[in-house]
Amino acid sequence: MPAHFEPTRDCKVAVDYICDEYATQAHSSAYQGKPTRISKCLVAGLVYFEDIPIKSFTILMPLQVSGNIQIGDVTVDTDHYYHVLGECFLKVAEGGKLVAISVSNIM
Repeated sequence: MPAHFEPTRDCKVAVDYICDEYATQAHSSAYQGKPTRISKCLVAGLVYFEDIPIKSFTILMPLQVSGNIQIGDVTVDTDHYYHVLGECFLKVAEGGKLVAISVSNIM
């Protein structure tokens, strides 16, 4: 289970940007069946220390990456944020850690 933390105001600015930008990307065929904009969501600060399944549509914004972290087959870095469109596995290498803002329960 990931540890939780309360996102700061600066995190809220980034989340607002991601939510606004989402509407421009949601028209791609990859987003079929997903909301065309984010009107409601759950925002949480999470620290991942071990592998965990991601079971629903989630946007992850990494704040700190230690070690090799992968979402599916994609290596995670802090230069990007990630739309997890379907069920996949977040892999955290032994001794690794991912500190991220999670946007989930997207409606």
